[in-house]
Amino acid sequence: MSNNSHAIRNGVITTVVGGAILAGILSSWFRGLLLGFGRAVAKPFVAIWHWLTVTTTVPNWLLSVLILLACATIIRWLIAILRATNVEKESYNHDTIFGVHWRWSGGAAHINNLWCFCPKCDAELVYHEQRQDYRDVSFLDSAHFTQFVCENCSLCSHELDGDQYAAVARVKREIRRRFRTSEWKKNTQP
Repeated sequence: MSNNSHAIRNGVITTVVGGAILAGILSSWFRGLLLGFGRAVAKPFVAIWHWLTVTTTVPNWLLSVLILLACATIIRWLIAILRATNVEKESYNHDTIFGVHWRWSGGAAHINNLWCFCPKCDAELVYHEQRQDYRDVSFLDSAHFTQFVCENCSLCSHELDGDQYAAVARVKREIRRRFRTSEWKKNTQP
């Protein structure tokens, strides 16, 4: 019996709340609120329509079309400039630095797979690290300098301070410097 009384009570509450909501929706206060909101939303659109239809020396709708075309043209120019800059960054992917030829992928912005090649025979070079005391070599000691050597023609690069990682990092810094100063345009060889 208690379940039945709860169902009746819930039905009465639902009916009363629904009636109150319906009365609020149909009331003049709510209609006034809704009309005020509609006017506030429509006001900017009416102002734009008025501006477009008013005629001065040149019709405003024509000015609007010209402004849109000018904006589109400016956006196209900006995109073309950005694309040209990216193509230039990606086209710089080889250079002769410290006496050997270096190649990499990703352009100057993101230097990947950087390695050196012999300028005479185009063989891939190997690195040789010289430690302070070459008789008592400990791999825990850092290298005094590194050279890149061709196994075919025995050509050697300049001596670069530190181990091979420091030498490659120095080359990366030099690549970025040459790109920033546009020096690479004068120095690159195909």
